[in-house]
Amino acid sequence: MQHSSTIQSPTTIFFLCLGCIIGWGAFVLPHTLFLPQIGLLNSLIGLSLGAILIGIIAKDYMFLLARFPQVGGEFLFTLRILGRTHAFICGWFLSLAYLCIIPLNATALPLLAHSFGLRPHIALYSIDSHQVYAEDIALSLIAVLMACVTNLCGIRYAFVLQKALIVLLVGSVCFFFLTMSFNAQSLANLLSYADSQSLSLASILVIVALAPWLYVGFDCGVQIIQDVRNNPRKITLFTIGAIIAGFLLYVFVLLFTAYGVSYETLRASDTSFWASLESVRGYFGTFGSVVLALGVFGAITSGINGFFITTTKVLYAMSLHRIFPATMRTKNRFDIPYKIVCFVGLASCVLPFFGRQGLLYVVDMSSVGIIVAFLYVSVIAFIVKWRESKYVSFLSILNIFISSVFFTLLFFPFSPAVLKTPSLIALGIWSACGIVFFGYAMQNDKA
Repeated sequence: MQHSSTIQSPTTIFFLCLGCIIGWGAFVLPHTLFLPQIGLLNSLIGLSLGAILIGIIAKDYMFLLARFPQVGGEFLFTLRILGRTHAFICGWFLSLAYLCIIPLNATALPLLAHSFGLRPHIALYSIDSHQVYAEDIALSLIAVLMACVTNLCGIRYAFVLQKALIVLLVGSVCFFFLTMSFNAQSLANLLSYADSQSLSLASILVIVALAPWLYVGFDCGVQIIQDVRNNPRKITLFTIGAIIAGFLLYVFVLLFTAYGVSYETLRASDTSFWASLESVRGYFGTFGSVVLALGVFGAITSGINGFFITTTKVLYAMSLHRIFPATMRTKNRFDIPYKIVCFVGLASCVLPFFGRQGLLYVVDMSSVGIIVAFLYVSVIAFIVKWRESKYVSFLSILNIFISSVFFTLLFFPFSPAVLKTPSLIALGIWSACGIVFFGYAMQNDKA
């Protein structure tokens, strides 16, 4: 039974999804990938196509959500239509995908601190030739623990925090984009990319291949359906709105970075050069640096908080149906499954010890979970539409095709998104653990 105080406006879905879509990557991809390698115009086209494809997939999510408005999202859809085995596969990989993004965002906070001259000094060990520092781990753990405490105090407080962080993020990005757009130097710098780069289908497809990762989080809204007033039309509107807003924020950051740093300057820079920071610093000085830091902080911490909420929801749904230990669903006086929240917090605190580089291999592997969920939702939507109306849904067929293409791109040797060997090893280990865990769960369920 939910407390009435936890019931939120459907707008909460917008804030949750947007916070999960936009993270650290939105501010570093412009200078690591978009502008120097892909090209400005190619990146804009790729981001647009990616948003459209994800929006098409989201339609099937909304269709199923209207029929199964309970906690669990993709896991619950799969359980209702395809049974426990497929539901476990979906939930196992989806929970991994959500869970890994929490420490990924947490380990981005030290990177933000490094960019402003706060360098760590206590070196502990190295992983894959990358040094791991005590100060970086400590900062990451503080961020995770703060999110854990907030979520233990009640979902209402977690949602309030999420909204405040999104206001910080959106306000910062829109300020820079709007104020820098009407400047002659901005136009000159922007044209330097158009003059030096050409259209390339291969480059556009690189961004399209990354779309599931760039827009991961749009599906988080289905996990909190029992915490918001169930208005299918508004829920659909705010979910699609979050995808559009996420696309616009990617574009705004890309453009204001190009406004302040010419193509020639970017090409001559080294790996320590953060173009977005240098761009706003050149226009606004220290004030611009502070405002950008606040916006990036909002992006990172809203991702930590948002995925903390949704990971807890998926695992809670799995415990309700006895696939995750049923004892884990015990709630505290704030109506929160505190054991699951603590489990998510503990798991998120372990991963930063692998270092940012080691964690990236695990996160790359977890992208499989996102696309597995896409594929299951598309297949289930097709089945439900056929059962209800006896018609072949070409939208669902298209979504199955899109999801299959995304999935293939993770394993095709020449794909820009192909998984690296460490990620494939991690995927194999996680899959083996899943087989053992599922066998144990089924045995206990029979008992």
